[in-house]
Amino acid sequence: LHLKTAYNLAWLEENNLLEYIEERLPGLSTLVLYGSFAKGENDESSDNIDLLAIAPVKRADLHLTDYLGKETSLVIFSTSKWKEQAKNNRAFYIDVLTEGIVLFGTRPVVD
Repeated sequence: LHLKTAYNLAWLEENNLLEYIEERLPGLSTLVLYGSFAKGENDESSDNIDLLAIAPVKRADLHLTDYLGKETSLVIFSTSKWKEQAKNNRAFYIDVLTEGIVLFGTRPVVD
């Protein structure tokens, strides 16, 4: 892990991100941080926080940007929709698996 990635993870933990999401996303099975924040490549021009959740809900408005004070994107997939992503959006799927950091649950590998 890069020092900046470690700093980013500590910042998310200090802000109780996991607890906040768990309380608002019933059935959450996996939460993955991906993108520049996970890679430690974020800076002032690119400091978006990208999160992927696997949960049995179609959508949820968690107001994460307001909560964290940083632009935050949360994409939510059901298990079956994530399997579709593995087939139809392979580049995104591979990026999440290889570059993503699992914050909760297990790495979302599709058999």
